[in-house]
Amino acid sequence: MSDDDTPLPVGAGQKLRPGAFAEAVATRSGMRRADARLAIEAVLGELAEAFERGEAFVLPGLGAGKITRNKNGGLVIKLRLKNDKNGELPLAPPDVSG
Repeated sequence: MSDDDTPLPVGAGQKLRPGAFAEAVATRSGMRRADARLAIEAVLGELAEAFERGEAFVLPGLGAGKITRNKNGGLVIKLRLKNDKNGELPLAPPDVSG
């Protein structure tokens, strides 16, 4: 996101880099950057394990999703991002929350 919290357009050429991400989490949470990096690694590790188990997930602030397999056996993440329009914050499509 930009400094004024306006979402960037899709495909704006921006990449979320690990150092910048850790710095942003540290700033938002009040953690030290090193602690934020450890927390990020722990969260992503847990999420990766949930993906491997094929679990659906709901992550407040992000959205909801599930893992499926394509015809070739590869993993596909289906993600429904949170929608802030009109104050509505759907966290899960009906087939994921059950």
